[in-house]
Amino acid sequence: MVKVGMEFSPTPNACISSNAALADSIVKGLPNLDIKVARTAKFLGGALGNDRNRNTQLLQKRLEAFKARKPRFQKLRRAIGARRTATVLRSGGTSGLVYGQANTVVSNSTLLAQRRAVAAASAPCGSGDLDLTLIMADGSNNEKADPAFAAHEAPIVKWAEAIWETWLPKSAMAKMVDTARQTLEGRIAPWAVARGPGPAFVASAARLGWRVHSATELTTDKEQQLDLTRDSPAMIQSFVQRAVWRWRWRRLESKHSHLMQKEGGYGAFIQPIFKLLNGKDGPEWDCNHKGALRSAVTNRQWPQAKLFQAGMVDSPSCRLGVAAGLCDIMASPEPTVDAPPTEATFEWTKRPTEASAQASGFIDGSRLDAEHDLYGLCARQGWAIAASTPMTSWWPPLMGEHPSGPKVSMPQNCGASSWPHKLSTRCAR
Repeated sequence: MVKVGMEFSPTPNACISSNAALADSIVKGLPNLDIKVARTAKFLGGALGNDRNRNTQLLQKRLEAFKARKPRFQKLRRAIGARRTATVLRSGGTSGLVYGQANTVVSNSTLLAQRRAVAAASAPCGSGDLDLTLIMADGSNNEKADPAFAAHEAPIVKWAEAIWETWLPKSAMAKMVDTARQTLEGRIAPWAVARGPGPAFVASAARLGWRVHSATELTTDKEQQLDLTRDSPAMIQSFVQRAVWRWRWRRLESKHSHLMQKEGGYGAFIQPIFKLLNGKDGPEWDCNHKGALRSAVTNRQWPQAKLFQAGMVDSPSCRLGVAAGLCDIMASPEPTVDAPPTEATFEWTKRPTEASAQASGFIDGSRLDAEHDLYGLCARQGWAIAASTPMTSWWPPLMGEHPSGPKVSMPQNCGASSWPHKLSTRCAR
């Protein structure tokens, strides 16, 4: 290098290697250079580690630097609006935060901290749903403000590029993946032992629900078979991007069960919301409406029911409805209901005769000693018995035909089940 006119930096130089013994031998073989073996180093913005050491210090420094810029993003939002601020956040904020993560394992805790920082920078103040806030920061299905995209795209797509362009012999990359699978399999905390591009590829794919079979073959969470020797890195990137969307939707579906469909990952129909937020302002739809919609979607509003749950108001009823006289707290009807008898009572509606003693009998005591509640106050309580012969004229409308004879059609609501028995007894002959 010196013969061709190159020179080393006068400041201390760092030497790192995939093997600590190799790095030591290099330093000893160059005694005239100011060079030392380093545990971690930064090269072209990327975090490197000597031997099997993880270099997470650089990720933490970038995270702290991003958090320090949070007030600037919020001031910018007040000046130019949420939509333009989200564009700056995607291009100059998140991209700098997640740069160089292809060979660094982004653990669950680190990813959560990154996502919280970006969400806090994109929102004016207050809390809200993390995933919905980042979806609103994305602004469309193709934009990527959420650090989750880079945390999965960087290791998986770079691995696909290495296979596609043969950066290393396939046998060497196959050994890296096989070792990573053996190391991570069955681990409660796989991120603590994941080091290097191979484990980063395997662990990141597993977080999306993908299965890695070898260095070149994997199956997505939608059971789609991918071959890195056949499918281009651009195609793999599109698959990863859609998988991250499904990963986020599953997180939301676990909190909002009404969104769950089939195996999950479909989420909400968010495109109309994007169209409203990205549309032009007009006399009937301006920035104030967009801000209110964004705040409501990200769950940063406190509706009356949420205030009531927090003990901040006395009523869960909508105040506008109360003002219009449409709803309010309803007093309990219990004081207006006759108290149950204190002694056991029994009254024959129609006393059976010797002829009806051979008839079919139906008994019910489902609400015997039942506790009062709001709707139970209006139900008959106790037990009932009905006996009737199959030859009476009122069987067809009240009974269903059955091979073994007629039977009573029992209602689902046990509180009202004594009523048909009472009616059956009244009509018995």
